[in-house]
Amino acid sequence: MSPLEISRTVIEGRALDLKTCAFFAGLPADEKHYWISSLYALLIPAARRRKLAAYFTPPHLAQYAIDVLTAAGLQPGKDRILDPASGVAAFFVPLAARIAGRAQQRGGRAESALRAIESTLAGVEIEPDLARLSKTLLADLLRKENPFSRSKAKNINQASRHTQIAAS
Repeated sequence: MSPLEISRTVIEGRALDLKTCAFFAGLPADEKHYWISSLYALLIPAARRRKLAAYFTPPHLAQYAIDVLTAAGLQPGKDRILDPASGVAAFFVPLAARIAGRAQQRGGRAESALRAIESTLAGVEIEPDLARLSKTLLADLLRKENPFSRSKAKNINQASRHTQIAAS
């Protein structure tokens, strides 16, 4: 299995063994995504990891940076945001979660939150599999934190595919 396939297996709750499955199942979504990202990094060859500088931002630092930016006036869901080295979406996914969470608090429709995510968030990543993993993590977050229902799963999958996380 490739690092991407192994990561997707863990995301889907089909971990390779029961201990691994239990470990990931017991984590909050942001921590789970961080450890899946770290697992991915450990599974790629060391030379490739060094070349890519594939070391990922811990969730608490990403949240802190987002808090500082929002305190300075950034409005997720309204302002356009580009992450030029998106890796596995350490900033992208929490920003999408904020947009979805605010939409839920305001009683907004799922479609409008998904449109806001699609139209205001973009990321660039030089490693194609990391870009794919980012989209998988985004879909996982939107399903898990999904204030909208499971019936919106198709829209969530479409949003994660259409959201601009591109391999450069």
